[in-house]
Amino acid sequence: MPQQSHACPCNWTDCASFIFEPDDCWDGWFRIRASDNSKNGEKNSELRRVVEHHLKIPRQVRASNSEYWVRRHHWNRTLVLERLVDNPSTGCKKKYPSTPMTRAEALRYGIKDNVDQFKCKKTTGSVLFMAFPNNPPSAVNEFLALQKKSKEYPSFI
Repeated sequence: MPQQSHACPCNWTDCASFIFEPDDCWDGWFRIRASDNSKNGEKNSELRRVVEHHLKIPRQVRASNSEYWVRRHHWNRTLVLERLVDNPSTGCKKKYPSTPMTRAEALRYGIKDNVDQFKCKKTTGSVLFMAFPNNPPSAVNEFLALQKKSKEYPSFI
């Protein structure tokens, strides 16, 4: 888990101001690594490529960091709940953001751009996609507003 000194490298002006409940799926970070010689090096490199593209991470940040931590709220909430965190109610174990997904699964989470295709040498021939951060700040603001309203007026939601 990142230290307090870490800052999300995204281009959102209000990213640090979003505060979630400690048990919320968006409370936390995903570590984005550079390519390495490990068995997951190619997948890590692909994830980093799509994260940098979608969050418009500046070149100087890309060049000066072999890894960085990106806040979870940048990813689709359903995607995080269903794929990227443990789900005790269904018994499903989390997958890492670098785990590619099928086209059908990707479409379910709004992932369809060519830039998000998994460009790995070891693919099976089918088109796979990366779980990229596709949340706009407005979606996070809307969720937090609804959460606040439900605390103020418990019978509202």
